[in-house]
Amino acid sequence: MIITPLVTYKIRYSTTDEGNELVHRCMNQYSSMLHFAYNRTIEGKSETEIKHSIKELNNLDLMDTLLGACAAKEARFISEIQSDKNQKIIFGGRKNFIRRCKGLISREEYLSNRLSPVFSMGEANQKANRKFKINQDLHTITFQPNRHNHAELQLKGIYGKRERVFAKLYELQQKEELPITYKLDKDYVYVSFDETKVSSYVRKGNVVENRVMSIDMNPDYIGWSVVDWKSSSDFNVIDSGVFSIKIINDKSNELRKSANTNSSDTRKVYLNNKRIHEVYQISKKLIDIALHYKCEIFSCEDLFIQSKDSGKGKHYNHLVNNCWNRDKLMLNLQKRCNLFQIKFQKVKPEYSSFIGNFLYRSLNLPDMVLASIEIGRRAYEFDTQYIKKTKEHKRNIVQPFLSDFKCLYEKSLEEFGLHGSHKDLVELYYELKNAGTRYRVSLDDCHTEFSRCFSKTSLIMRSVKTI
Repeated sequence: MIITPLVTYKIRYSTTDEGNELVHRCMNQYSSMLHFAYNRTIEGKSETEIKHSIKELNNLDLMDTLLGACAAKEARFISEIQSDKNQKIIFGGRKNFIRRCKGLISREEYLSNRLSPVFSMGEANQKANRKFKINQDLHTITFQPNRHNHAELQLKGIYGKRERVFAKLYELQQKEELPITYKLDKDYVYVSFDETKVSSYVRKGNVVENRVMSIDMNPDYIGWSVVDWKSSSDFNVIDSGVFSIKIINDKSNELRKSANTNSSDTRKVYLNNKRIHEVYQISKKLIDIALHYKCEIFSCEDLFIQSKDSGKGKHYNHLVNNCWNRDKLMLNLQKRCNLFQIKFQKVKPEYSSFIGNFLYRSLNLPDMVLASIEIGRRAYEFDTQYIKKTKEHKRNIVQPFLSDFKCLYEKSLEEFGLHGSHKDLVELYYELKNAGTRYRVSLDDCHTEFSRCFSKTSLIMRSVKTI
């Protein structure tokens, strides 16, 4: 699946009193359409049927067929992403509803909080968008819901890089080469566009063939490696490292144990927001490393983990089910790989940690880095066998042939004090597991040191020791 590298700018604006009144009226009318469209969607009505039904609604003098279609599309999207399909969502939020039921807020405040932003899909051949236009001064956007009404939105914070981006957006808007999607509420305008169309990202120099950057993830650590592959067993590790998210997780666990905190506690909200921000910073840094080493492929495990009791305690369950932002990291990495034209390859995760820790343990690298090397090997094999088709198809992508790793295999067997032959590495895995043998190479075993990453306020640590 190709992830379009969309970026959204959230920009505060100001306007005249008449403009504020127009925006408020538009939000009111658009919200009525959206709520109506959502209710029809969960009843099973098609998008076309809903668009025709919206036309029959009253008191929508500022809305037209286009915004009705946008409301129908947004309603379908909301219904698709809601987690509980059997329970209707509450516009404005459950907290807002409960506060109104308890009489903590007025009816006017409750209704104001239920208003949804006006949503307008972009269309390249209509100068990017029919309802919004970036003006030549780059610091204003004209919002025009119909021919008789418009508001000038004075944008704040448009300078530096953002001003340069808006200059390019204005140019593409006039050339009708780029759709720009907008959302508008009473304080902010949200501008979304395809980043590849605006930014001139060009990879410097040619990529190094069969050079793979790969990562292995767990809730506390992300191990990475950059490896040149000549064959399944002939490789050279160029660089490697570890990012640690453990400080954030430990702080979150301490708060969770406190009897005086709940999900709305400002400290918990801060840590959750901090974790998401840091995950995106890690993604950016990983791609910077891949670009620096001119990697041809970026690979990771194709993980799909449902919330469950893993049998390893409440803390571990909380980490995996509630704190691990793996999907956000994967989607952001894939977006950046598309942006910089790096092959993004997911591979099957089965036994990657064991195989990596067993076959490559002589490299004296920690568990998650060794696992990332195995993930990289699988990506290399898949690419050469099925994408480039320079090698014949073999059944060695998930399980490498032991004959290819005779030297490393025998060396590792000797370290574990094992003798005899094994059919494959899976058989060996269960033998070690049943014997209770510890096979992972820990960070302490490698004497891995960490330093603070990104900034003085960052809670992410990065390993200092690399090979």
